[in-house]
Amino acid sequence: MTPAKVCEAADKVVAMLRAFWPHGLEAVRHLDQADLTPRERAEHLMHVCKSIGVLVAEGRREKAMRWLGFAQGAAWALMHVSVAELAEHNRPDLAEAPPPCA
Repeated sequence: MTPAKVCEAADKVVAMLRAFWPHGLEAVRHLDQADLTPRERAEHLMHVCKSIGVLVAEGRREKAMRWLGFAQGAAWALMHVSVAELAEHNRPDLAEAPPPCA
């Protein structure tokens, strides 16, 4: 995935969160708390997604990819979204697809 595609996939998770929680969510870091409400978990997920762009900008693409994987897995667990839909977010655009092997 290109850095732009990583950010685009994170933005799609944010859009799904906003649609699922129509009364608004803040990006809030909630760590080391096992008893979070679903809303607090969604707020932490927003924080993770917002941080992905920062990681990409810092050149920390591998960490951004790990965080994206976590965000997509958490989105699957929190909301009614399919793994196939999330996988589609990660597919390369036709313009960036590698050439087929000879």
